[in-house]
Amino acid sequence: MAIRGATMVLANGALALGYWGLTQGVVLLTHGHGLLPLPFWPGAALALAAALLGGWRCLPGVALGVLLAHGLVLGQPLLPALTLSLASALVPFWAAGEIRRRCGTPVPLCRLGDVVCFIGFGALLAPALIGLWGSWSLLAWGLAQPDELGELWIRCWVAHATAVLLLAPLFLSVWQDRRLLPPRRRGELLLVAGLALLLCLAVFFGIHAPVQRVAGLHFLLILPLAWVALRFPPRAVALLLPLTMGVAAWGTLDELGPFVHAGNARPLLTVGLLALSLAVTCLLISAISAERLTALASLARSEARQRSIFETASAGIALADFQGRLLEVNDAYARLLGYSPAQMVGLSIAEFSHGDDVATEVRYLEAIARGDQDSYQMEKRYLTRDGREVWVELSVGCLRDEKGRPLHLIGVVHDISARKADQARLHLMGEVFRHAGEAILVSDHENRIVMVNQAFTALTGYSFEEVRGRNPRLLSAGATPAEDYQRMWAGIRERGHWQGEVWDRRKDGAVYPKLLSISVLRDAAGQITHHIASFTDISEHKEAENRIRYLALHDALTGLPNRLSLQERLEQALLGARRRQEMLGVIFVDLDRFKLINDTLGHHTGDALLIQLAERLLACVRSSDVVARLGGDEFVVVVTGVQSPEPVEAVAAKVLEALRQPYELDGRVLHTTPSLGISLFPRDGEDGGALMRNADVAMYHAKSRGRNNIQCYEPALNAAASERLILENNLPKALEQGQFLLHYQPQIDAESGRLVGVEALVRWLDPERGLVPPDRFIPIAEETGLILPLGAWVLEEACRQRRAWYSAGLPAFRVAVNLSSLQLLEPGFVERVRALLAAHGLGPGDLELEITESVAMDNPMATINVLKEIKAMGVPVAIDDFGTGYSSLAYLKLLPIDTLKLDRSFVKDIEQGEDDAVICSATIALAHALGLSVVAEGVETQTQQRYLTRLGCDQLQGYLFSRPLPAEALEQLLQGLGDGAALPWQH
Repeated sequence: MAIRGATMVLANGALALGYWGLTQGVVLLTHGHGLLPLPFWPGAALALAAALLGGWRCLPGVALGVLLAHGLVLGQPLLPALTLSLASALVPFWAAGEIRRRCGTPVPLCRLGDVVCFIGFGALLAPALIGLWGSWSLLAWGLAQPDELGELWIRCWVAHATAVLLLAPLFLSVWQDRRLLPPRRRGELLLVAGLALLLCLAVFFGIHAPVQRVAGLHFLLILPLAWVALRFPPRAVALLLPLTMGVAAWGTLDELGPFVHAGNARPLLTVGLLALSLAVTCLLISAISAERLTALASLARSEARQRSIFETASAGIALADFQGRLLEVNDAYARLLGYSPAQMVGLSIAEFSHGDDVATEVRYLEAIARGDQDSYQMEKRYLTRDGREVWVELSVGCLRDEKGRPLHLIGVVHDISARKADQARLHLMGEVFRHAGEAILVSDHENRIVMVNQAFTALTGYSFEEVRGRNPRLLSAGATPAEDYQRMWAGIRERGHWQGEVWDRRKDGAVYPKLLSISVLRDAAGQITHHIASFTDISEHKEAENRIRYLALHDALTGLPNRLSLQERLEQALLGARRRQEMLGVIFVDLDRFKLINDTLGHHTGDALLIQLAERLLACVRSSDVVARLGGDEFVVVVTGVQSPEPVEAVAAKVLEALRQPYELDGRVLHTTPSLGISLFPRDGEDGGALMRNADVAMYHAKSRGRNNIQCYEPALNAAASERLILENNLPKALEQGQFLLHYQPQIDAESGRLVGVEALVRWLDPERGLVPPDRFIPIAEETGLILPLGAWVLEEACRQRRAWYSAGLPAFRVAVNLSSLQLLEPGFVERVRALLAAHGLGPGDLELEITESVAMDNPMATINVLKEIKAMGVPVAIDDFGTGYSSLAYLKLLPIDTLKLDRSFVKDIEQGEDDAVICSATIALAHALGLSVVAEGVETQTQQRYLTRLGCDQLQGYLFSRPLPAEALEQLLQGLGDGAALPWQH
């Protein structure tokens, strides 16, 4: 502040000295000419310039300078000097204030309005006021006479006005721009300035005496000054005017020039008036010229900017006529459509507009042409040069001339393809939000609901208006632990996402579980702005989970616990048995020949049978016991809370009796039997796995003992079970490697002893175990389903061998082949038999098919239908093991069979057992009554032969005649014998 104050004091001091110095200079120039008051007052220009540039801060310097000028320079008394100084000091600052208020700061004198304001206030009004104040002050102090007031006022006014017009612009130019000469065209300015000075010298210094007296010659000065005013900025005029007028005043003071004839006082007044007129004229011309030049420059710049904008604008711009034909386009417009600007000139908008948009745009163009409107906007599609569609926003306006007549159309296009794509995506997202299957809720950073979708309303029952601005906790059912919510919010804050299950309540009060996912949106600063929650009712899912959990632990068919559940329950039962030091029994239950029922009668029948079986099992045990289904026809019963084996065996006996009772299914009565194996804790195993394995071993032992019985586990059974497992594993490999072969046992006529047929019996020649008997592997083949490929091979091999024997010249006899129930009821079996006979050139009498009594009775009606087809083909059918099953005579008489085969169990004791003899006699009589022949199996003694022959048995088979022989051995036995030759057993 101190520095600024000192600066202001120095500036005002310099201003006062300047004011005093300028006045003193004029006094020295005019001394000796008696020109008082002075005809030129330069201090007025300095005061106005200081007021314009520095404002009221310069008032002390100006006031002091005026006082010094009047007191010291002009030698006026103090009081008159103070009075005269008052107006000279204050009025310039008032005029400067008005000029600045109207023209702004600084005043460049480049605009006509600025010049007019400067002349009006600074050169006309302010000097006039100072002149009035000064003349009246002189009169008041007795320094002037009343008749001198007019001339005093005029001289004062001209002196101040001339100084202001000549010097104030110069002071302002020097202060605002230190370069007095314009940087361009300096030579021209110097030339014109020299010409002006020469003219001024010629006019006011009388280079030639006649010239200086030519009237009006001084007006020639207007020419160079006007040239400068027109061609150069105002500061050139401000420089040239003081120079020329100084020369004119100098010449006039020396009594030279056109104004000297007026006397000593008036010539300078005339020069001042000339200076006033020239200054006003030149300043006005300069301002007008400057404004015009500024306007032209601005127009040029505007045109350049517009051209630059047109050419470089990112938006496409085009000029077109009212028919829609392009006149000019910029690069952006052409680039948008894949053309160059030159290629697009002359094209019609219809040539690159989408066909659906052309009609609309043509209507707009017609409306503008009629004058109905001046512009239009539309969104449309352009077709680019390569055929792509581009969405644009088009704004078209009409350009008119100064009379309002339409000239051209100007169009501005913006590529909005991205915006359209965004709009499409937003629309799609909005539609997805509205129609999403999951309920969606959006809340703000304070967790106030701001948006929900339709699924939310459908699921919760709340409309958007009902939940707007509310916290989502209104949906809570209060059944979710608070800890879960704490973990939820922690996950949202840490990871920005959380998913889990919560319980909610609908508007109607219903409580339901939902799967809830919450994600957050963040702003650029990472602050959460919104929460997005999506959820769905998982009531059905929960029910399905419970159902799945139930199904995972229970058998879907019977509803009994399954293998997994059995393991858990068995382990729990074992824990209790150990704790109470009790025994525990595991009963393994397997249905005999269930696969046959399932395959022949269908799975629905098998399933119905298993359901009834499960019900019978449950009826046989206590609620504390466990009944489970392992799969297929295998069931397990766990008997708990016993102290000895007897209760377990009693339950097993009850189960055996219950399960072998007939089953009535869909009006059909089925017979089946179970095989049961028992293991006991802790005697037969310490854990569930050992008990299950040992019960399973015992069950297979029951099957090997003829089925339909109960067996308890013994350690020795493990060896048999291991052997069975080995056979089961090796059986498929034996089929692949051809380890099976056929042996043939002769069948002879009981009366004549002649060979009438052979029975093909399959054998397994294992490389490690040797010959495996059929009773060891046939049951396994039936249970595993391998009986089908094995039976097919037996039938094929028997037919091939029969053909080979014909080729070897052996006599005619039939080959009997045993069939399983699966084979008999397999689709296409009859056609396969017919194809085999044809392939090997055999007749129907060369083959006989044997089925067991149990096979025939498993599904009598289906069996009868198949046997009828076989019978119609001419192939004889025999019933094997007759009398060992549950034959129904009603079905037996319907079976299209040819032969009954008496089981060896009846023939074996026919000599000692009266019952067996009766059965044999009755069977033979029954067969003959039905027109059937009878074959007795297992004949080993001549007594049996004679007895059976006496009863009327037709054919005999057994060791008495021959053991089953390989094909080569039988061929050697029969080789060379004709039909009438005696056989070895006939001797």
